[in-house]
Amino acid sequence: MRKVFLFFVFALLLGVICFLLGRPPLVSVVMSTYNRADVLPTAILSVLKQTYQDFEFIIIDDGSTDETPEILKKFAERDHRIVILTNKPNQGLIFSLNRGLKAARGKYIARMDDDDVMIPNRLEHQVRFMKAFPQTSILATGYYYKNRKRPEMKPIPVSCPIPSDRILLDLLFENILAHPTIMIRKSFLEDHHLQYDFRFKGAEDYDLYRQVIFNRGIISCFPKPLMVYSRKGDNPFLFYIDQSKSARSIKNLLWRLFSDDPQKRDNLSKCDALKLVSEKNKSVRYVDQNILESVKEEACPSTIQKPNSFFLSHTGWRDYIITDPEKKTFYRFSLPLEQGKIISFQDNILQVKWDRWGEEAFSCDLQHNCRLRKDTHKEAVDEGPFNLKDVEIYKAKNKIWDDYFVISKDHSRLYRQNHPRETASILSWSNNELRLKWLYWGEELFIYDPATNTFIAQKTTKDEEKDILSSQRPKTSFTKSDKDIFSSKKANLYQTEHSLWKDFLVIHPTEKWVYRLFEPREQGQVLYQKGDLLKIKWDRWGEERFVWDKTKKRYIQNKEQSSKNTAEEKILTVKHRFWKDKLIVNLKKKKFHRKSNPQDTGTVISFKDNILKVNWDLWGKETFVCDEELNCSLQNDK
Repeated sequence: MRKVFLFFVFALLLGVICFLLGRPPLVSVVMSTYNRADVLPTAILSVLKQTYQDFEFIIIDDGSTDETPEILKKFAERDHRIVILTNKPNQGLIFSLNRGLKAARGKYIARMDDDDVMIPNRLEHQVRFMKAFPQTSILATGYYYKNRKRPEMKPIPVSCPIPSDRILLDLLFENILAHPTIMIRKSFLEDHHLQYDFRFKGAEDYDLYRQVIFNRGIISCFPKPLMVYSRKGDNPFLFYIDQSKSARSIKNLLWRLFSDDPQKRDNLSKCDALKLVSEKNKSVRYVDQNILESVKEEACPSTIQKPNSFFLSHTGWRDYIITDPEKKTFYRFSLPLEQGKIISFQDNILQVKWDRWGEEAFSCDLQHNCRLRKDTHKEAVDEGPFNLKDVEIYKAKNKIWDDYFVISKDHSRLYRQNHPRETASILSWSNNELRLKWLYWGEELFIYDPATNTFIAQKTTKDEEKDILSSQRPKTSFTKSDKDIFSSKKANLYQTEHSLWKDFLVIHPTEKWVYRLFEPREQGQVLYQKGDLLKIKWDRWGEERFVWDKTKKRYIQNKEQSSKNTAEEKILTVKHRFWKDKLIVNLKKKKFHRKSNPQDTGTVISFKDNILKVNWDLWGKETFVCDEELNCSLQNDK
């Protein structure tokens, strides 16, 4: 009898164990990665060290060619919750994420990026919220923004709006949610057959929110920061063009909730747009009217007792500026870093001087609605490539800029108002067709649009497509589409990565002046360009050095850091299990961090006789043996 009882107990325990092993986890963490071996371990460890442990971790290796597969294999051997899916060849982020959604077994799907770090209790907070509010389809959280290009800066806490109606209203104008912070209710995706859409490259998350909204789902926010989020910023420039186009299409789709004319949104300020939304919402009741009125008041400074404001219609944007009458300063309402000083406001003419862009003048009405004056850049007209007082000015735009043409009175030549060095000869001008031959960019055709009072560039012809960019060494890494956009015979174009921006440098091969393609007012002179070294003296920022990166095929800013090691700080070259990097060690504060991944930090236990003992915040205790030149290798490979 006793044997029968023991056998029964054993069978019951075995059945419970089998049930637990076969039961799907409550959460599926989905992350795609591609050639990110340097930061990948930190991201993985931050997930594995969550206080909430009932999850599977689906990692899609999108055809990596570096050490990523080896790293993933080692982590998967250590933790059975890690599931590795491999794409061969590289398929792109949208394909990988959809594959992860399909493979996920959890009730909730948590997104994660390979260069971010989860706060230890992120999953715990989100699961508790999703259980408490079963009507929530997607839950985003706040985050700490980490600028990878400025590692000395402390992470900035960023919240997200509440309630859900506020999120919907903000999404009408921009994507305000950080994709790697979201948790998705899988049943909602399955019930409505939702996934990431390949048509919206670079804004696939924005479109997913749009799909959820269109299917009457609810997007909520947990405002507390639960993620250390760092934007990659290392995509090719065409990615950002596609991203901008995708975002604009999504905004137009969302606008249809409140209007049958999505194009109308492009010509309205946020304040005026919300006024129309407010009127429409009174009948459709798509969001709470009280919340809408509150958002509208925030967007309309004149309604929240800010009389010292002007609404400016500029060439590329429309926004309020808020002034300080005592200090005679101002800033843009939706972009506070754009600041300047008020020169004068007389006879309804507002004259300002931007900290970055110089002087401009606006004509205003009695309600302080102001338009940029056509003669605002009088200095540019007088001091441009041709010195003429009587000129004609027309608005113009092409694929990469929105500007004004300054045309000579004999209709022979023109230049761009905001960049006088961009000059062209007028080949023909009849029947609203303006054909130009740029000094550096070749021929281009513009058609006058009476509706918008603008000359709009047309697509290049087959003959013009043959006129592709030819540049001297080092060669640029352009695709055919890149060359079609920047066709030139004379100007050299180089992809460049600065600590504060990513852009293309346009360099004249003989005169050696240089400017940034997307910020033409940033100009300078080439002091030296030979081999892999480029020295530039900017008109405003002084001298800078750039070094050609053969792997990335672009110029990288070279911040010449002193190799001098002081008593307080040591710079060590460290070879780890998964990476080789420099450690910045502060012996006074007993702290250190990795140079290329500053959020990978730890505490110094001791540093004697060239033996460095540390305690990583994520890796634990390790010991490094260093030589006289401070090249260190890992001693204990645990």
